[in-house]
Amino acid sequence: MGKVNPNNAVGIIEGRVGDLIFVRYADGRMIVRHRPVREAPFTAGEVASQSHFGKAVVYMKNLPAQPAQHAVYKQAARSSRKRACDLAMGDFLNAPVINDIDLSSYTGKIGETISVVAIDDFEVATVCLTITELNETLIEHGAAVPESNSSKWVYQAQASVPSGQTLVLHVSAVDRAGNSVTKTVHHALIPAG
Repeated sequence: MGKVNPNNAVGIIEGRVGDLIFVRYADGRMIVRHRPVREAPFTAGEVASQSHFGKAVVYMKNLPAQPAQHAVYKQAARSSRKRACDLAMGDFLNAPVINDIDLSSYTGKIGETISVVAIDDFEVATVCLTITELNETLIEHGAAVPESNSSKWVYQAQASVPSGQTLVLHVSAVDRAGNSVTKTVHHALIPAG
């Protein structure tokens, strides 16, 4: 690896020139090296990653055609001193995560709450719950409401379920870029007494 002292002749070169890579450091040093040559073919995981990154680029480039969606990223970029395109790319590349589903207040009665903690690197847009019986017969489905200044979402039960049975809860979180994740839990309703 060669080192070049910055001067007027090469002081403006950065990036790739032919097979040489010019890297400039913050302290003024410049490193010159040959471009690496890949000999092995890409693995299936690398191809999938490249494809996903390509879709993120398309998402970011199509944002200006959706002014409302683009405005959210631009506003966040102003407050965080980052670029809106970087926030959009990061949002597309990272799906939300469901950290916790709190069923301690839910016994199957109307009006009881189920709390969900869902996070995303940018923003969780929606959280939905589907409650079914073990045989997948639908009991209810609906959206949770976010608590202000929190990653907690609260769902209020709309249907009464008799105790003594086991329910299946499917919790889905979707971020602004459209990535979604679903977590499934089983919850046994204990008979009173």
